[in-house]
Amino acid sequence: PGIGKPLAKDPGIGKPLAKAPGTGKPLAKAPGIGKPLAKAPGIGKPLAKAPGIGKPLAKAPGIGKPLAKAPGIGKPLAKAPEIGKSLAKAPGIGKPLAKAPGIGKPLAKAPEIGKPLAKAPEIGKPLAKAPGIGKPLAKAPGIGKPLANAPGIGKPLVKAPEIGKPLAK
Repeated sequence: PGIGKPLAKDPGIGKPLAKAPGTGKPLAKAPGIGKPLAKAPGIGKPLAKAPGIGKPLAKAPGIGKPLAKAPGIGKPLAKAPEIGKSLAKAPGIGKPLAKAPGIGKPLAKAPEIGKPLAKAPEIGKPLAKAPGIGKPLAKAPGIGKPLANAPGIGKPLVKAPEIGKPLAK
């Protein structure tokens, strides 16, 4: 009922969710996500149409909850299932990212960086916590891409914002 009520009031989300049982089912079992999602049609709608993300997200309330409250990230993420999927499986990154829309937003729009980052929590985690670097990096795929694929470099860079910042620019 925690989800059903708000969903019933917003057919825009409820309808596509009902057609995507792969997402709807696990979401219904995770009211912690479903509730805020149902109240944030900007995310719920595209998510319901992208069951590939909804399913793993519903199983990872640590990400789903903050994401649902941060439509600025949720929306582009829902449109980029290849990032959303890997992010949902890596709560260590997803959580701080969802709380740092300054990074999450551009990352979600740049799957070529977001994808490898989501798979490399040792970079993604500190990046999400260091918006000073994360922001410009997400906007500079030429750097972000190789960095995300080379955790040996990415890790120390993120911890040294005085280098990472100018590099990203």
